Amino acid sequence: MLGDPHGLPERAGGRTQGKLIGGAQALYWKKPTTEDLGGFDPEDYASPEQQRTSVYYDVDAKDWFFDLWEENWPPLQLYIQLQTQWRVGMAGPYGLDYNVIFHELDRQGLDREAYDEMLAALRVVEEFALKAITKSN
Repeated sequence: MLGDPHGLPERAGGRTQGKLIGGAQALYWKKPTTEDLGGFDPEDYASPEQQRTSVYYDVDAKDWFFDLWEENWPPLQLYIQLQTQWRVGMAGPYGLDYNVIFHELDRQGLDREAYDEMLAALRVVEEFALKAITKSN
C-alpha cells in the first residue's frame, strides 16, 4: 500500500517520508545570512521549517546539521552518486537520466521490492532537488 503522494510505501509504525524529503532539501540548503533573518544572528535562529526537518545549528561545531532516518540514507547516497546525471533542455534541467539510474540499481542486485522502494525514494529526492536547482537559477 502506498503511504504518501510520492508513491513511497509506508514505513513500520506508519512513519511518513518527511526525513527523506528533509534530507533532499538539506542537500541544497544554504545557511541563512543575518540579512535573510531580518537582522537576527544565524546562530540564534531556527525557522519552523528547520525545526520540522531537524536541521539545526551546533554551536560547538559552528555548523549546521540534519538528522536523517537510517533507511533514508541509501537513496540519498544514490542521488549524491548520480547528481550529475540530469537531463537538460532549453529551460534547464527537467529530470534525472533514468537509463543511468536503472543501470546503477541493477548493479546493486536488489530484490524487486527493494528496487521499487529505492526508485520511489530517489524520485522524491529528485523532485526536491529539481525545485532547489530551478529556484536558484
